[in-house]
Amino acid sequence: PGGDGRYEAAGVGRAVGDAREVSAAIRARAADRATRGSFSAGAAGAPRDDHADDPPGLGAEAGRAEEERGLFAFAAGPHAGTCLHEILQHADFSDLDALDEADGEDGSARRAIRRSLLQHGLLDGKAHRAEIDAVDEVCGLIRRLARTRVAGLGLCLGELADPAGASEWRFVAPLGRTTPARLADAFEAHGDDAARDYGRVLRRLRTDEARGLFVGSADRIVNVGDADAPRWALIDWKSNHLGSTAADYGADALAEAMRRHHYLLQAHLYAAGLHRHLRVRLGAGYDYERDVAGVAYVFLRGVTGEPDAGVHVLRPSCALVDALEAELFAPLPDA
Repeated sequence: PGGDGRYEAAGVGRAVGDAREVSAAIRARAADRATRGSFSAGAAGAPRDDHADDPPGLGAEAGRAEEERGLFAFAAGPHAGTCLHEILQHADFSDLDALDEADGEDGSARRAIRRSLLQHGLLDGKAHRAEIDAVDEVCGLIRRLARTRVAGLGLCLGELADPAGASEWRFVAPLGRTTPARLADAFEAHGDDAARDYGRVLRRLRTDEARGLFVGSADRIVNVGDADAPRWALIDWKSNHLGSTAADYGADALAEAMRRHHYLLQAHLYAAGLHRHLRVRLGAGYDYERDVAGVAYVFLRGVTGEPDAGVHVLRPSCALVDALEAELFAPLPDA
């Protein structure tokens, strides 16, 4: 669409196998670049937005506690998040045997992981919160992700297609068309209890504070249906450090992190952008209730391999995404 309030949604990849990954054809162009901010800055290649969410009173250096083990001891903060996101963007959850290949073998998954860690200064075990074998820990993370079933999406992450089909989905919304207060109106009028409660937080944001929340880069757009009846979902990896045990990544802790870091707003903006994109691409054949499964935020340190562990899924009501779309984007020509 043209005029004030255009949008951008870009998928990168190819159609593969059971169509669980979106093809390269899913893309659109945007204008209004002067009014956009960056939530994660990931769309521009800058570090991710993942925070070093240490418990109160525990700074980044103090957090290098000897009692931390495994991925809980992996370095925290945006730089470490960037490294993990890059590795996962190329991870093949359907070929875990590749993680057992010798580091020196050409094309081995372990070798690629080692190279990424080295490039980010994280290969040395002493670069982390406590000394770890970073390659082993990342390989273990990929294995746990592959076993994780996300009930809200009806998907086991191990069913995702190979990395050649992986698709990052970039979203741009023109902040100049709306204000946090007007978005809050939509949350409070059409949201569930969590969204209505968050609307009161959103209403207190200044426009300049909200500016950075209107560009994002979801890590994967996936079809959790099948080739004949696709159902689309967005997945975003989060490396936030919420604590040193799996218990620190329970449902209540994830919900609080979603609220505290405005991931709730980010997720709803993603949902509205996906809604708009599919309306444009599919036309009259599109139905939100049938075609959109939701948005899943995967908090990597909380992933144990058990169902839903470390995962927060939300699916806004159709009324809410309609209201957000109307706030963010210009009307479609045939609307």
